[in-house]
Amino acid sequence: MTTQVTTKPTRERPSIEEIEDAASKAVQDAILMHKKLGIPIVVWEDGQVVEIPPEKIEVLELKS
Repeated sequence: MTTQVTTKPTRERPSIEEIEDAASKAVQDAILMHKKLGIPIVVWEDGQVVEIPPEKIEVLELKS
C-alpha cells in the first residue's frame, strides 16, 4: 500500500503596496456605501469624534 502525500500549493504573499491598496479601496467602498445609503460616517478630527452627514461626505478618486 502506497501513501500519497499532498502538499498545498504555494502562493506568494501580497506585497505591502497590494495590502495598502486593498485597504484603501475597502475604506473608499465603505464611504461610498454610507453616502449612497444616507448614513453618516464618524471620523476622528482634532482630538474629537466628528459625525459627517451623508450630504457632506466627499468621495475622492483613488489613484490607479
